[in-house]
Amino acid sequence: CPFDSQVRHDLNSAVYNRGKIFAYEEGKVSTIKNDGVSSFPERSLFLGFKELSIKPNEIDLWVLPKPNKIDYARLHLFFSFIKAYKGKKDDFKKWVRKKIKLVKHHDLHTFTAIKSSGLKKGFYLNIDGGGDMGDTRHSTWGFFDGINLRENFNLKGTNSIGNFHNFIAEYCGFSDNGKVSGLAGYGKVRSELKKNLEKLITVNHKGIYFDRKRFQI
Repeated sequence: CPFDSQVRHDLNSAVYNRGKIFAYEEGKVSTIKNDGVSSFPERSLFLGFKELSIKPNEIDLWVLPKPNKIDYARLHLFFSFIKAYKGKKDDFKKWVRKKIKLVKHHDLHTFTAIKSSGLKKGFYLNIDGGGDMGDTRHSTWGFFDGINLRENFNLKGTNSIGNFHNFIAEYCGFSDNGKVSGLAGYGKVRSELKKNLEKLITVNHKGIYFDRKRFQI
């Protein structure tokens, strides 16, 4: 979301117009992965506009991750600057309600999986490192029917098993946990190591979580 105060990673944008879709990562354009300077995927967004021959003010609906707090002044600054909004400042909130759809972090993950699966209804399970300030859940599960989610339960906090994966990557000396995912398929199960790691994970009626503290290698 533009001017979101939280530091993000792997910024990307997607533009859909008349049956064609453009999707690209900001790092591919800047050539620097998570460069620490970009706070919104502006380059990839405008490349999408150019590729599909569409202007910002012609967008019917903007879909953005829901921030912790909606800052209308900052949103107005952004959308008026890129000329997506050309109306009066007093009418901007009305435009936001009509043109912008804010979706929670984990619901975006869940919908991506559901819509790409082709299934019309079923059960969903979503596990992440921790979401963001606009969505503090780290695990959600429930049923879906069409575009409707019926959440049964969720877990919050920083001891998600998704974060456990980050800790393992850190111990291996990697700053990017994706490398550990890629290398995992080439590894071998070591029974002693497996038992030690299992001791750090708890599963009970409150959920599933890991013992979040630093250990010696």
